[in-house]
Amino acid sequence: MKKIFIVSPHFPPSSLPPAQRTRLIVKHLDKFNWYPYIFTVSQEKREELSDEWMVTLLGENFTSIEVGCFHPRITRKFGIGDLGLRMILFLIFPLIRKIKKQEPNLIYYPVPPWYILLIAPIVKKMTGVNYVIDFIDPWVHKSETKGLKYRLSQAIARFFEGYVTKHSSGIVAVSQGIIDDIKKRHPYIDAIPTLTLPYGVEVSDFSSIKLLDIPDQNIITGRYIGAISEPMKPIARTFIQAIKDSSIEIQIEFIGTSYASDELATPTLNEYITNDVSNRIKEYPNRKTYREALELTMNSEFLILIGDTTKYYAASKLMGLVASKKPFLAIVHEESFPGVFLKENHHPYLVTYNDDINFDRLEQEIITTLKNLIHTYKQFNPQNTLSSEFQKFSASGMTEKLITFLNNL
Repeated sequence: MKKIFIVSPHFPPSSLPPAQRTRLIVKHLDKFNWYPYIFTVSQEKREELSDEWMVTLLGENFTSIEVGCFHPRITRKFGIGDLGLRMILFLIFPLIRKIKKQEPNLIYYPVPPWYILLIAPIVKKMTGVNYVIDFIDPWVHKSETKGLKYRLSQAIARFFEGYVTKHSSGIVAVSQGIIDDIKKRHPYIDAIPTLTLPYGVEVSDFSSIKLLDIPDQNIITGRYIGAISEPMKPIARTFIQAIKDSSIEIQIEFIGTSYASDELATPTLNEYITNDVSNRIKEYPNRKTYREALELTMNSEFLILIGDTTKYYAASKLMGLVASKKPFLAIVHEESFPGVFLKENHHPYLVTYNDDINFDRLEQEIITTLKNLIHTYKQFNPQNTLSSEFQKFSASGMTEKLITFLNNL
């Protein structure tokens, strides 16, 4: 079998999106004659929920190698929480030693955390082993936050992005928009093979979730489950404003909205959920484990997918929402992967916008679509997850597409 080294700081029992993406790939690699070695850190040195169920979903066809890491209790005193920064000094030499011993065919870096990329060209030069970068989120990005820490991190990103991508053998990303943005900044990327690889889903994850009886009531509840990033806030704000300005009798729950650990989690939507709507909209910022998130999903009346202001937003939860077969309201950029996918599949509760967002019009479209959903959600006709078309977006289909790309490098 071919050997692939995957540097995955976030790995089960973590259930953060980078851990999910790695988990979905790792489980199916052996079917395509690749064997993975995972370089990660111990769960106790991460700042994230532990979900032991995630470990059971992994399978057994991989080798996990834990490397050292500065403990966040120490680094937080200096304002450093990034897992990549905390582990990078402990990663490089064990990685090189294992490369010399195991002679892998390739090193794979799913990011974030992005700082692990700083050693990628060095390791390649010292060992001769090629590497591929998987951009789950863009390293260089705009944010409403303009503090010193953000400016410094983006200065580092802009300085090193060209260096690490130029020496890579392939670039993978969850959306074509991320690849296009990198190419605008670094035209020589045209000579490097690229692959757009949206998030897949393991449909079987949903089969073990216990379904509860949801009682009929006059007011139905919709749930958004997941973090709210800075670029998502304008869309979330418009959605909340639509609830305020409409006469729709509805309850909304935002659950797990913070990226921070439980001790550091704070509400992200406080400025929008004002007193006049706080009885109809609740926010619970603490993250949920993957199993808890699926239980909340499967026992919801309807769900909500909120995009951000960019066209490269890929929505790690999209295929999970489809696989759940629950009705969901999607508010996404028309050129983003979720926007294109849902339009092509004639999703009935889709609201889209473009780069020049007319927020007044967006609010009215949200109100109209919500009213339609409330009256018709019980007749929602979910997508057939057994179809050959959907199977392209299963975890197995996603892995097959990736392996085809890697085999051709």
